[in-house]
Amino acid sequence: MADSSFDIVSKVDKMEADNALNQAIKEVEQRYDFKGVGASIAWSGEKILMKASSEERVKAVLDVFQSKLVKRGISLKSFVDGDPYPSGKEYRIEGELKNGIDQEQAKKISKIIREEGPKSVKSQIQGDELRVQSKSRDDLQEVMALLKSKDLDIDIQFGNVVGLQPVENETTEEVPSYVGPAVDLVDLKNFVIYPLTARNIDEAY
Repeated sequence: MADSSFDIVSKVDKMEADNALNQAIKEVEQRYDFKGVGASIAWSGEKILMKASSEERVKAVLDVFQSKLVKRGISLKSFVDGDPYPSGKEYRIEGELKNGIDQEQAKKISKIIREEGPKSVKSQIQGDELRVQSKSRDDLQEVMALLKSKDLDIDIQFGNVVGLQPVENETTEEVPSYVGPAVDLVDLKNFVIYPLTARNIDEAY
């Protein structure tokens, strides 16, 4: 039996991150307590730059953005923000969304799987991801549950799942061949072949 497998990844949906940022921009522009304090938030290359006239106000901008990330389903473990720092007459905070699993975190995850997971399960670091394999589907699902229960320093997802779940509506029955007018593939799901009888021919025509 071929091994089943899945990948452990840590990725941020760029579209959802953009949505969170746009919502934060809108709130900062509309809120009364941000009026006249030079408050703003925007992409700056790969980073997110927040500005305001005081340390307290720029921290408030950060709070707004973090709340929008959570609402868009992005874990705050995937967002790293620095300390406020003065720049001319304003204060700034730079933040960055993390993608990928670094070597230190990958080794920690591998150790958890090796020491606490089923013995049949093997993990391998592949760049900024991990591949987890086993001949036992149940053991792989146990590893997924194990990792979900851990308070890791990063947000992880499971992707490229192979062999863990049967294909939806999968069937081992033979599908009878059909000779006749072309039909849409969708219609074939409900297509039934009846024995050819004189009565069926009369009803059909």
